[in-house]
Amino acid sequence: MFVCPGIDDFSATRDPAGHFNAQSLDGLMGWFGLAGRLPMLGLLLLAYALAWQRKVGPYLASLIVMATFLNFNTVLFSQYMIWTIPLIPLAACDLWDAARSVTNSATTSG
Repeated sequence: MFVCPGIDDFSATRDPAGHFNAQSLDGLMGWFGLAGRLPMLGLLLLAYALAWQRKVGPYLASLIVMATFLNFNTVLFSQYMIWTIPLIPLAACDLWDAARSVTNSATTSG
C-alpha cells in the first residue's frame, strides 16, 4: 500500500532532530520554517553564482553547497557527513589548480 507522506515529513518544515541531537545554525538562531531556509538559499545561490562565473572550481563549489546544506538542514544524519568526505580532496585539487595558475600567470607576466 502506498502512503503519501505529509508535509511534516520534509526537511523544509519539520522540527530539528536527527541522529546526533545537534541543532542546525538556523535552530541555534531561533529561525524555523521558511525564515530558517532563506539564509541557506542565499548561500546556495552564492555558491552557484561563484561556480557559474568560474571564481571557484566545481568541486570547491560542491563542497560549499554540501557544507551549507549540512549546517542549515534541520536534520543531521551520518550519511550527510560521509557524502562530504570525497569532496574535500577534490576541492583541495581545485584550490591547488587555482594557486598554480596564479603562480604561472605571475611568472609569465613578470
